[in-house]
Amino acid sequence: MPAFSEMAAPLTDLLKASSGAQKVKWLVERETAFNLIKSTLTSALVLRHIDPTLRTEVHVGGSQNAVGAVLLQWQPRESQPRPVAFM
Repeated sequence: MPAFSEMAAPLTDLLKASSGAQKVKWLVERETAFNLIKSTLTSALVLRHIDPTLRTEVHVGGSQNAVGAVLLQWQPRESQPRPVAFM
């Protein structure tokens, strides 16, 4: 998923909390990020089952906030690769 780390940044910021228990502020930007990620991952175009006989690629990316990767496969009769797994 392109730009996933930027999309998820408001949520991953929650992991940077200081030590000890503290209350989490669920802000509008976090709700928006959560809903965007949820709708993207559950859309019809997302994951396919892996087929070890098909051409496979790994695409990685990173930013100051996170690192991510996607495992892609070229499906027969399709003009672009489809995601098999995200990290």
